[in-house]
Amino acid sequence: MSHADTATTEQYFEDLSAFLPASTAATEAVALTLIQYELYHAYRLAEQQHCPEGWIMKGKLVRKQGPVRQQWFTTDAGEATWSFTTRRRLRPWTCAVDPHSYLESVRRHLPEWITIRYLSTAEILSSQTLASAR
Repeated sequence: MSHADTATTEQYFEDLSAFLPASTAATEAVALTLIQYELYHAYRLAEQQHCPEGWIMKGKLVRKQGPVRQQWFTTDAGEATWSFTTRRRLRPWTCAVDPHSYLESVRRHLPEWITIRYLSTAEILSSQTLASAR
């Protein structure tokens, strides 16, 4: 039985953070283009392996920040970066592999300056509760 056969009503979100070395892109537009290219490439490779029936990474963008040139988020060499973060509410999961296995496949194809994680609604609510209790 595939993961799609046991579909869950759990809502997933994708949290993305990118810290592109500033020397790689002279402008905000170039930084955004490079980030989007790397993401598209990684998603397509993972999809070809796990979900050949179609593009599964659609969903509503619920938060976006950047790219913004940052002096305080630096590379290991101390170089400034372009900071870019998003949260996307993913559409219902239709792929035969579970979301976290798919995510691991995507991560293998990303440069080190991009990180992605999936969060369920329960995980987001839990982290907000913890943050407000501090």
